[in-house]
Amino acid sequence: MERFALVFKGEVEAALALKSEAKPMRIIYSTPVQKLVDEHVLIKRFIALIPTIVESIDLETEESRNLMAMGIDMIRSYADRFHHAKEEDILFKYTDESAEIINVMYEDHKNARAHVRAMIKGVEERNNEVVAEHLTAYGKLLTEHITKEDDILYPYIDRGLSGEQIRELVRKFKEADDALAIDAEKYERWIEGIENTRG
Repeated sequence: MERFALVFKGEVEAALALKSEAKPMRIIYSTPVQKLVDEHVLIKRFIALIPTIVESIDLETEESRNLMAMGIDMIRSYADRFHHAKEEDILFKYTDESAEIINVMYEDHKNARAHVRAMIKGVEERNNEVVAEHLTAYGKLLTEHITKEDDILYPYIDRGLSGEQIRELVRKFKEADDALAIDAEKYERWIEGIENTRG
């Protein structure tokens, strides 16, 4: 764990650069971790639309305010409560939570929430520049965050899981999803609509 923390602190960029130069390798995740990777896909589709959304922001119009309201709802409900909560409340408990990489993940989540609060305030004040700044920063942060998780953290945690722990995670993830009852398809339909009309 200590060696991993040092590698993460000092050599993540170099490791990712080497990975991009090497022949691509498909990572095999356990079933519960693959679920988290799959959830990233919808978040990345939203992030890919951020430049288009930013270009069209005009908070004097109801259409733009509704667009931002749905985007913020998607971030808070799907990305944070549905996805990040499973990491923080469940997955991270299966590793050393004092490890540097886990602290970085928590800090990323905290910073993402701060960007969302700033967006909400910007929408309320109809401040296009503030909303654009924080939405863009959120997209950049989450892009880097997801790469760190998919390529480094998730494989690392997965290697340490026993068969019993994997079965526990499957059960706990299902229980968490059932308790929240978030309609993920609603956000997928919304994103598809933007992709089809603006993407």
